[in-house]
Amino acid sequence: MRARYLIPTALILALAHAGIARADYTGQTIDGSLEFSGLTTNFFTLSSLTAPGTFSYSDSSNTDTAVFTGTTLTITDIIAPAANSAGWSMTFTASAKPFTTLSLLSTSFLPKVTTSLTAGTITVSWAGTATSGTYQAVFGLTVPEPATLTLLATGVLGLALARGRRAASRSLVAGG
Repeated sequence: MRARYLIPTALILALAHAGIARADYTGQTIDGSLEFSGLTTNFFTLSSLTAPGTFSYSDSSNTDTAVFTGTTLTITDIIAPAANSAGWSMTFTASAKPFTTLSLLSTSFLPKVTTSLTAGTITVSWAGTATSGTYQAVFGLTVPEPATLTLLATGVLGLALARGRRAASRSLVAGG
């Protein structure tokens, strides 16, 4: 009976400790694009990067960046005085480990950015503004941590041991 639980538990523990289940996106390839309202051209200087890294675009009116760390995405739009920012949309996809959650931690964008997470692809859009300044939004990117998998494996192992002890004590009572 114990072997039925020990094999999956050992597999989960091995994956967690081998680093296959990473706690962040460090080392992952991320594809990104920046499109301005009505245009289908990718304006980012890079179309993909390895996290941590920065996607960027700059012209005389504004500078747009998307900075990936292992666990966050920070989007900044710096609009020059006497300029305005056209609306834009940024799209990001992680190739090896799709994005599963996206949480807005803080923002100074007015109007606020809109977001979606569909089939592992993050889309962040902004309508733009005629007011110069620095606008920023910080998002949390959550992925399963090795500690969570280890905790799950420990629980499964504990249940298996408890069940085995209970079965052993019943057989002693029945046979005794």
